[in-house]
Amino acid sequence: MNNNKVTVPIIVFLTICIIFVLILLSIKFIPISDKWSGTSNDKKWSFTIQETDRKDYHIGKLYWKGSKKEEQHINIVSFTSKIDNKVYDVIERESNDEGGNITDKDEMTYMEGIQKEEINGKSIKIIIKWSDNNIEHESHITLKKE
Repeated sequence: MNNNKVTVPIIVFLTICIIFVLILLSIKFIPISDKWSGTSNDKKWSFTIQETDRKDYHIGKLYWKGSKKEEQHINIVSFTSKIDNKVYDVIERESNDEGGNITDKDEMTYMEGIQKEEINGKSIKIIIKWSDNNIEHESHITLKKE
């Protein structure tokens, strides 16, 4: 009987330790998606940075959040992305409108190929200069990790 009293707590303790170690190992190998996002000060734009299929590279996308009426006359004048004051340029812009205006179906890709080390723990700011009906505006977005 004394043997059983000692053996059961040891088995329970070892089982708990094994479960704990397995949980720690699974956390290490579970892929955690990196995503940063933010909305402009004027609530007209949003921007996200997400990892690509390659996991070590990220891609940024700009989205119009203003009204449908406004978007018919919008033209992006310039786009600046800064990661700790290092400037990144536009890589690719696919527009569904040949006139250069944007629509909610447009894909605007920025900062393609940024490596994770370049954005982890850094300040990410986006500045968009855009015009509607020849009036120029400037929107600022500060991204936060989700």
